[in-house]
Amino acid sequence: MLSEILSRHKYYIVVFILFTSVQMSGQSKIYLFGMGGINYIPMKNFSHFLHQLSNEKIDEVGFNGSFGIKYFLSENQSISLSAEVINKNASYSGGFSGAIWNFKVIPIVVGYQYLFSDAQSSFRPFVGLNASYSFIEIRGKNYTDNPPDPNDFVKKNIIGIEPNIGFSYRIVERYYLLTELKYRAVSDIVFWNKDVNFSGLIWNVGVQINIL
Repeated sequence: MLSEILSRHKYYIVVFILFTSVQMSGQSKIYLFGMGGINYIPMKNFSHFLHQLSNEKIDEVGFNGSFGIKYFLSENQSISLSAEVINKNASYSGGFSGAIWNFKVIPIVVGYQYLFSDAQSSFRPFVGLNASYSFIEIRGKNYTDNPPDPNDFVKKNIIGIEPNIGFSYRIVERYYLLTELKYRAVSDIVFWNKDVNFSGLIWNVGVQINIL
């Protein structure tokens, strides 16, 4: 009798077993995360150039945000893909002249993390290394009636690496507090005949959600 039932419904049983095993194996593998924070990116050389002008101002400290997805290769190793947005401004004014620039940086980041505690732990510190490909757009506007300098609109793409440390902490089931501190090291770009560097420290805090 049992063998007849199993034979008659074997396809449904196989599908159920496969579905259950996928759910169990994927239960703690895929996460979505969103973070926001502050950055210290002094934009060396360009900052030194502005210091020579009157009433200069540069956002060495600014705000940023990111959103991404994380996949666990094993209990202690994960990879991630994320996108970030960083906005910075600089300006100077003196007499009848002046200018203001907006720097927008959008890094696409691929990351690897190693976590030191097991998956059942609420507190999970980690170290990691990211590789980034950043899209940079610079827009400038002169205060004077002179035509804008063509160098005041620039688009550049640069690559970089980002070592980072941080931790996640389980708040409730499936929801985690996530924080990281990282250093973004990128190559220079040329703007106004100056080498501008967007390397700097970034501190993020956000939420991580287990979706599968």
